[in-house]
Amino acid sequence: MRMTLARKGLLDHIETAQGIEIEHQSKIRSTNSALQAWHTLREYYNRANIHNRVALTKKLHDFAMEDGSSMSAHLDRFDELVVATEAVGDGIDEARQLVVLLGSLPSSYDMIVSIIENAKDISLIEVKEKLLKEKRPGGHSHDMKGAATMNSKVAASIATRSDVNDINVRT
Repeated sequence: MRMTLARKGLLDHIETAQGIEIEHQSKIRSTNSALQAWHTLREYYNRANIHNRVALTKKLHDFAMEDGSSMSAHLDRFDELVVATEAVGDGIDEARQLVVLLGSLPSSYDMIVSIIENAKDISLIEVKEKLLKEKRPGGHSHDMKGAATMNSKVAASIATRSDVNDINVRT
């Protein structure tokens, strides 16, 4: 069977289709290469129609950190949502991304969120770095002593960075 398909030039199509779910195979049946199949599926699923835009906006507004999830998993989900939103033509500026990200955190992060909110000119990348450094023992909420220690370190780090920016601005 494999030899017959290879002689007819169909083996590549079969191998490409084997890695694709059956529901998607009907959409790419007429394509001649993996690249064409990719473009066809991308156009189908990333359409900038009103339904997709509304669904992504709703996901953005309902976005919250799941119980028991790690910060890195939460940031990955956030980045996927931002990329999906940009793919349908609704780009999100960095300030709005910061608002959504900080608003999605549970109450155990209230102190660090407050510190970040009061910092001057902090970028999204810096916020993500600070959040990744903020560890939650055992994947649960902070103990008060550990939270105070970590948050004071984060506050000192942000304050130091802000002081350096102030010095750079003055010179």
